[in-house]
Amino acid sequence: MRKGKILWGVALLAAVCLLLCACGGGSETEESSKPEQTVVFRDEDAVTELYRATYQEGESEPTFNAPEKDGKTFEKWIVLVDENNMKVYQASYLENPAPPAPTPEPAPVTPTPEPVTPAPAYPVTLANGITVRGGTPGVDGQNCENLFDGDDNTCWCVDMSANSPAYVEWSMPSPVDIYGLNIRTAEDSAMNPQVWKASFSSDGQNWTDMSSATAETNSVTNANTYYRQRPIFHNAADNYNVFVPTAQYFRLEVEQTQGSSMLKIAGFGIMTEEPEES
Repeated sequence: MRKGKILWGVALLAAVCLLLCACGGGSETEESSKPEQTVVFRDEDAVTELYRATYQEGESEPTFNAPEKDGKTFEKWIVLVDENNMKVYQASYLENPAPPAPTPEPAPVTPTPEPVTPAPAYPVTLANGITVRGGTPGVDGQNCENLFDGDDNTCWCVDMSANSPAYVEWSMPSPVDIYGLNIRTAEDSAMNPQVWKASFSSDGQNWTDMSSATAETNSVTNANTYYRQRPIFHNAADNYNVFVPTAQYFRLEVEQTQGSSMLKIAGFGIMTEEPEES
């Protein structure tokens, strides 16, 4: 009886082992029988194969980074087919926009030159017979012949910052007696002459000072005013007696104004007759 129980137990244990083996073997067979998947990555032409991989069902699907292309940017993978356990991806690219054309440099602007009034060609003979032999050109056509036209509204206007001393030289139609001189100032007293000199000559070459002014002796200070000067001439060869010289040629030089960089004089004349006493 005891022996029969032992045999029955052995048989039962063997049956359990067989059952366990059968179970284990089935699991291995099932695992090995899972279908294999294939994935293919192709270029944008849908023909050129870039990458191929296989994997078991249940595993993560392989991935692939699309290659870089000049002028294009990768957009996405497009699934084309899914047959015969093979999945196909086609690369899709976007055309990169053309870089903006460089902004052309603006053409250099050539400034329009300011019109330049040409200096008159001297000598110039005026309607009153006075001949302007030469002089410093004025600005904007306000030249030295305006000193002798008898019009207080016209002026000789000189940029002293570029022309110092300024000068004008003229002649009378014939020799005249010199009793003095007249200066007509313009509208701005700062433009009046301060340091200046007037001279006369009988031949246009050798000059004698007639009248002058310095910063200390200047008296031409007001605007729109007539200034009269009566120099006294002494003849050294005649015991320095007073005499009235005669000349045909005259010259005015201005070295400094009352403070402006511009010189402006409306008129300048020689007193050819003795003025009446006022």
